[in-house]
Amino acid sequence: MVNLNGDWNALHKSNPPIDEVAYQLPRGGWIYVLETSSDYERFKLGKANESGNGPFTRYSNLRTGDPYLTIHCAFFIPSRLGSAQKVESMLHEGISDLRIYDHHGSPTEWFQKRPGWGVEYICAKLARFAQQRDVRYRCDLPPDLDRVVFIYESDLRRFFGKSDSE
Repeated sequence: MVNLNGDWNALHKSNPPIDEVAYQLPRGGWIYVLETSSDYERFKLGKANESGNGPFTRYSNLRTGDPYLTIHCAFFIPSRLGSAQKVESMLHEGISDLRIYDHHGSPTEWFQKRPGWGVEYICAKLARFAQQRDVRYRCDLPPDLDRVVFIYESDLRRFFGKSDSE
């Protein structure tokens, strides 16, 4: 675990920018949480399987309809735990009472924010699923990573070489 209160220069030297190293991501998928400032009362919990862009492919597709969309955070799911789709389904079941339905009564991909939901809830569910003591934030993703961790959008952008406008 990286000490976030430590010396930023030392941290930066130990984690040089992506374009300075041949970076290899660990094997696994992603669970992401999208939010939008156009509606603070909803969020999307989705999945991204192993690919070159992680959660950014789906994020880019959705952002064309909502320019205020952001990736709140993403959870790395190591391949030993199975597909990100399996994990997404388990999490969706746990928050099914928060699902938003369209005017036809069909379920959408979005959920209502309520007290008690959030990163802490997802971390607790994923820790139990992965049989880990906890799910921690990481600002690096070593290729041999074999546990569930969460990461914020700025670090995801660094790993996938994405600018703020993408």
